[in-house]
Amino acid sequence: MNSRFALGFVLIGILAFLAACGTVSNSSGSQGGQATTVVTQTGQSPTSSPGTQTVNVTLFDDHISASMMSFVAGTPYHFVVANNGQQPYTFAMMSQDREQEMEHMSMTERHQAALYMDNSIAPGQTMSFDYTFASSMMGQHLEFACYQQGGNQVHMRLPFTMHS
Repeated sequence: MNSRFALGFVLIGILAFLAACGTVSNSSGSQGGQATTVVTQTGQSPTSSPGTQTVNVTLFDDHISASMMSFVAGTPYHFVVANNGQQPYTFAMMSQDREQEMEHMSMTERHQAALYMDNSIAPGQTMSFDYTFASSMMGQHLEFACYQQGGNQVHMRLPFTMHS
């Protein structure tokens, strides 16, 4: 009887662990913006809140594409980032003006300097985050950027703009 109880307890623990691995949520962002992250495997589609505009960003091994390239301060956006490449990437939404400075920063400092950053998006993985740009970002040179896993220099970039 005790062995069944112990086995049941172990199975409940394993199920709880697997359920926790299904989605990962964390927050990142700075410079007045707001971000919330959800990571899923390809095929699952996290939904956005009503009134939020969805932006699809796709990472390839040689370029980045995005369904929207111009953003309005104060508008909530739901970014869905899919890695269609063959290797994992660090994805960032950041100021182009800080790019060279970020090459010499620790990962923690990069997270603080970027508008948004996710350390690792595996091949075939899709992650999403919600972000609202602050009006203080108007006039900045912004971009989506990808670092190769463990690299310090931007591997791919795609500039985008803010407008009123």
